[in-house]
Amino acid sequence: MNKYLKKVQELREEKKGLTAEMKQLNATAEKEERDFNEDEEKRWGELEKETAKLDKQIERNLKLEAEEQAEREAAEEAEKRGEMKPKHGNEEKRKKDLRKFSFVKAIREYRNGNLSGLEKEMHEEGQRNNPQGQGLQIPYIVLNQGEQRAATATGVSGGVDAGDFVPTQLRGFIDNLRERMVLSQMGADFITGLSGNVDFPKKTSDVTATWESEIGEVSASDIGASKVSLTPHRLSALTKISKQLMLQSSPDVERIVRDSLLFATMNKLQQTAISGATGGDNPVGIFNNSSITNTVDFGANGAGNPTHAKMVEFETKIAVDNADMGKLAYLSNAKVRGYLKTLAKDSGSGRFVFEDNEVNGYPFYVTNHVPSNLTEGTHTAEDLSAMIFGNWEDLIIAQFGGLDIIVDPYTSKTTGLTELQVDSFWDIDLKREESFAIASDLNLG
Repeated sequence: MNKYLKKVQELREEKKGLTAEMKQLNATAEKEERDFNEDEEKRWGELEKETAKLDKQIERNLKLEAEEQAEREAAEEAEKRGEMKPKHGNEEKRKKDLRKFSFVKAIREYRNGNLSGLEKEMHEEGQRNNPQGQGLQIPYIVLNQGEQRAATATGVSGGVDAGDFVPTQLRGFIDNLRERMVLSQMGADFITGLSGNVDFPKKTSDVTATWESEIGEVSASDIGASKVSLTPHRLSALTKISKQLMLQSSPDVERIVRDSLLFATMNKLQQTAISGATGGDNPVGIFNNSSITNTVDFGANGAGNPTHAKMVEFETKIAVDNADMGKLAYLSNAKVRGYLKTLAKDSGSGRFVFEDNEVNGYPFYVTNHVPSNLTEGTHTAEDLSAMIFGNWEDLIIAQFGGLDIIVDPYTSKTTGLTELQVDSFWDIDLKREESFAIASDLNLG
């Protein structure tokens, strides 16, 4: 019995006692064939008030119990569908169960037409979220489990060869070098579980106040509004895995297959968020977002080197627009970080612009997705670098559904390979363009 039902039981027992007293008062007056005397009339009124108060408390606790029961039932139903994590003591168990999801098993059984267990349950959940999907569905709730860093293998051209990764032959997996996935660490707002076009209301101006004379007429001012519209863009990758690999059950093999499916997607997604070009099927990245007007110029025709003053200018640009809030941080490439580590703030302090992974008091993140091969004006050496500073909570990365994996065992059947086409749907946009300042002409020479 939960706390609300227990309280209801206690209240009803209390009410039962009051009701018995009221019945006794009434029975006494009837037996003596008279009306209530003054003391009895007073006591009857008190009992009526106390009973009414108890009725309200009982009603309130019954309502709370019903709401809690409905919430429990909804959570249990959603848990069965894989839509949400269970509450309280079952949360860790649910996490553990989802970590048991096997990409290898799902692909193997889907290929053979006999999905079972957790993999079947998650496929069905993915189908509910993405009814237009054409293949094996992997919902986001599965993608959010386990290791965060993605990897792949390269035993055959464009795919994964079991011969390189059978666990009896390898003690560990030597990953090839990857770009660092940093946007989630920086605070980018990842929105998942979307199923169609989404508009986010956006306030662009506030009501203004003015000083007026005692009888002066006040001019009306409105709250300006617009919207951020998110629409799905398809991001696809094609790889191959061998039949022999799919027969393995080693955790290392599971990780290799899973990461080979995820890395290409996440790698391209981050690159696009930073520098996605205009005019294509892809979302537009920060460097090519024409709405961003805060720019820092390091010098005409790529002639300017980074300085401490220029680093501070990024912050100043944003502060002037009252946007210096949230998770502010710099983002650039490894070349710029190396330069700033040896760049003195001044001639006497012995301090450097880059210290303790910070610049100007703000975190400094690195990924080589930030270009280092840019040109400007007459500078055609293709060696200028870029940099972004801003509130990374205002970067939206939206995912529509999970992964749609088309399993093709036929195209490469003569080589014993199964082709996997991995489709996912995304959009990228900014909540406020004023939250970012960019530069594309850092000369490190």
